[in-house]
Parts: sequence; structure tokens; C-alpha cells
Amino acid sequence: MSLPSSEHLPDNIHDLPPARQRHLRRMPQAASLAEWEILLDSLLDLTGPTLEFFLLALLGAAASAAALYFNEPVLLILALALFPFNTPVFNLALLPASRKLGPALKSLISLIAPVVLSFGAGLLVGGLAPQTAPAQLLLDVFNAPYWPNLAAVAGGAAFCSLVLLRQDRLPRLAGAILSYEIFLPLTVAGFGLFSGAVGFWPGSLLTALVHLGLAIVAATLTFVLVGFAPKALSGWALGLIPLALTLVFLIAALLSAGQIVLPWAPQPAAPAPTATPALTEKAFEPTGSAETPLTPTATLQPTTSPSPTPRPSATASPTPSPTPTVIVGIVVSERGAVVREEPSTSALIVTYVYDGDAVSLIGEYLNGNSLWYQVQTATGEIGWMLGSLLETPVPTPTAE
Repeated sequence: MSLPSSEHLPDNIHDLPPARQRHLRRMPQAASLAEWEILLDSLLDLTGPTLEFFLLALLGAAASAAALYFNEPVLLILALALFPFNTPVFNLALLPASRKLGPALKSLISLIAPVVLSFGAGLLVGGLAPQTAPAQLLLDVFNAPYWPNLAAVAGGAAFCSLVLLRQDRLPRLAGAILSYEIFLPLTVAGFGLFSGAVGFWPGSLLTALVHLGLAIVAATLTFVLVGFAPKALSGWALGLIPLALTLVFLIAALLSAGQIVLPWAPQPAAPAPTATPALTEKAFEPTGSAETPLTPTATLQPTTSPSPTPRPSATASPTPSPTPTVIVGIVVSERGAVVREEPSTSALIVTYVYDGDAVSLIGEYLNGNSLWYQVQTATGEIGWMLGSLLETPVPTPTAE
């Protein structure tokens, strides 16, 4: 009678002794192949789709839509608390190691649900909201990828991956960062598409896709570093797919925001833009100095007439000079307007102005058939915007 050479391993990691479980979670690279696969399967089960995920996705999308409609930051915080932990991101991040297409396909489908719900909620609010841009929510940060947001996504995904592995739980508080960076830009994109708010479409959609891809890439890299490196070349190939897509979305987002310009893109005319005297304060300065004494036009001679005719005094006071007038233009675009660094549609974006905003005109430039005005906003930013989007009254100098 022969005895088994080794003890049979259980199918579930939770059936192992607690000390052995802790050892495997801390050093998965030192585990045997059978233990490594058991630990990997436990992570796939932990990050699999559930009914709770879909319900919380629906509630989070509704709360974010209410935040945009009422322009209320408190509702935005509620939305972030309701959004589910983004388990599909981490399930897909384990695909290079597991090479199991079934769980990955389910996670991809479950990820589409909150994406569609968030974008659809923004579309709905875009047609119903009383304002064209919810200013109090400071959503302009999603118009283009910015490094603080990218760092938050990468750091949040890496931290959540470690918590999933080491503590076998969903870090919902840390997951709120990923919800904010992925789901909220989708709602903003839907809002911008329907309402026409400047900068929200398609910039926010591309930014959301960049954040989503970056989260998967960061989580994949974290799992690889802690011991879940792919065991086959096909696994490495699967890991390169989200990386390539993220780079494509990033380039598209930067092009849309005007932060990079292709070499073959149309460039502005060669002459540098200069301020036109008709739109500067110097244009209204008097041509002569007010301190120059007036030259008498006649010499006073004594006469024998009993009633001499009075002559004007040579020391008469000069005529008051006009005061420089600042020309104010009014934005006349329901969708707002973009203020750029140069008079060109490919120039970098400085800021945004909205319908009815007043701006100071400090220069103009004719780029082909397009008239551009150099403006200064109420908050002090200086840039160029299309003249067709401004109502410019005729300046009238005011006298003291």
C-alpha cells in the first residue's frame, strides 16, 4: 500500500490555515504553482460582477445627474459615495496572468453598464438643466488630461490592487477616487454633448477613457510586480492591449484640448499679432500736450477809442483732453467661447467664457477671413477669441 507523496490542496484559499493564507498573500511569487493558481482564482472571484455592483452604478449615476442639474457639490459627494467599487478594472488587470477569457468578458460587460448609465445620465441632464455649465462643481478639470488626475488614478489603482491581494477585501473608500476620475467625466461628457457646454465634449469623454485605461494598466503593473507576472507570451500580449489603447486615447485627448499640435496642422499667418490702435487706450490719447501754452493770435495795441473792444486773453485755459476709454465686449454665444493663447483654433486654451460675460478688448488680429480679438476676462486671463462671438459697441471717449 502506497501513501500519497503530498497533501491535497483545497480548491478555495480560505480553506487553508490562516498563517498559510497570509504567507501566500504577502509573497505570491514564492508560492507553488498550485497555490499561485488558488490565490489567483480567489482574486478573480473577489472582483467578479455582482447584482450590488449594477444597483450601486444606477444610484451613483442618478446622484451625479442630480448634482449637475442642481449645480450642488453636496449631491456630487453623495454620488461618489454611491458609486460601486470598480471591480471590473481589477478583474481585467488579472487577465494577463489568468488568461481566462470568460471572467474577463463578464467583467467587460459589467464595466459597460456604469459607463452607459453615467453617460446617459449626463445626456438627460444636458437637455433639462437650467444652466449651460455647472460652475460650482469645477468640472473643467475633466476637459483634458492633467497630471494630478493621472497621478490620482495610477496611485489609486495601485493601492487598491495591494489591498485586494493582501487584505482580501474591497477598499471602497480608495475606490471612490477611481469612481470620481472615471464615471464623473462620463456624466460631464454626456452633459456637454447635449447642452453644448464649451470644453465638456469631447474632451471629458476622452479624459474618462484615458483614466479608465490608465487604471487597468496601473493595476496590471502592480499585480505583475507583486508576483502575478504572466506565465506565457500570450499573457504579455494581452497586457499590452490596454496600454496601447490608453496611449491612443491620451494623444486624442491632448489634440482635442490643443495641448499638442500635429506638424501638418494648419498654422496661423506668419505676421505676429499686434494690437490695433483703434482698440487700445492709447488711441484715445490727445495728440497734443495739454501743458503747451497757447500762442496769442493778435498783439494788443493801445487805442484812443473811449470804449475799446475786449480781446481774448492769451492765458485762456486749454480745452480738456478726453479720458481713455476701455472697450468692453459681450459674449454672444449660447454655448460659450474658448479663449486661446494665439489667434488660431489650434492654439492652447487659456480659459472659457460664457454667454453674457463681459470682457475687455485690448487688441485685434485678422487671421485670413477670421477676425480675432485679444481680450481680458473678469478674472484677469488674457487671450484671443473669435470676433464673431463678441458684441463690440462703438467706443465713445468720455470728457471730464
